Amino acid sequence: MAFTAWLCLNAVGWRLFLVIVAIPVLVTLVLVILIPESPRYLVVSGQKDKATETMKTLFRWNGKEFPDNTTIKTYQNVERGKIGDLTKPKYLKDTVLISLMYVPNIVIIFGLIIFLPLALSSGFCGVADKKPPAHDCKTLDQVNLRDLTIITSSAIVAVVVSVAVAKKLGRNCPLKVFGVCIFLSTLSLYICINLTLTKLALFLTKFFVHTSNSVLW
Repeated sequence: MAFTAWLCLNAVGWRLFLVIVAIPVLVTLVLVILIPESPRYLVVSGQKDKATETMKTLFRWNGKEFPDNTTIKTYQNVERGKIGDLTKPKYLKDTVLISLMYVPNIVIIFGLIIFLPLALSSGFCGVADKKPPAHDCKTLDQVNLRDLTIITSSAIVAVVVSVAVAKKLGRNCPLKVFGVCIFLSTLSLYICINLTLTKLALFLTKFFVHTSNSVLW
């Protein structure tokens, strides 16, 4: 969305901009209709025929032949679990640990969403008089939108990196490393040496937060 804002927000205004960014939602709705149901869901819900047809469709899309001797077993009567099970003694420790790792990341992510436009529009870091900027609602110029696009693109890089790292090293070690990196990059925002380094710190903070989230889940 930041990239789209950089391209057209100031040119077309915020109302038309919202229309433009909503268009992909219509494409998603069409794709949802075309994409078949998850074979796993069909299997565990006892829908054997639909599960078989879905598997045949997926094989066909990938240019493969579905083996004729393949038998799909369904487990309609097997307990599939409930949300309440997360609070049971068997799973409570894992639930608490994952929550403690996930919630701080979410706090940082949404904190940056609020902080980024203010930081870029005010030039808060490196200002000569060192006075805090007024929290006015200001329009971001093209330079601000460009910087916002660059900083938020870290989330895309993070997804690619997290997949490679998790596949190579698992989850435990990367989560520890990324946790330390999130702390250090967030702390560097407080130091605020100059605006360029602050933009780099913002990029790295978002990168490490999104990478940590992707590895965690």
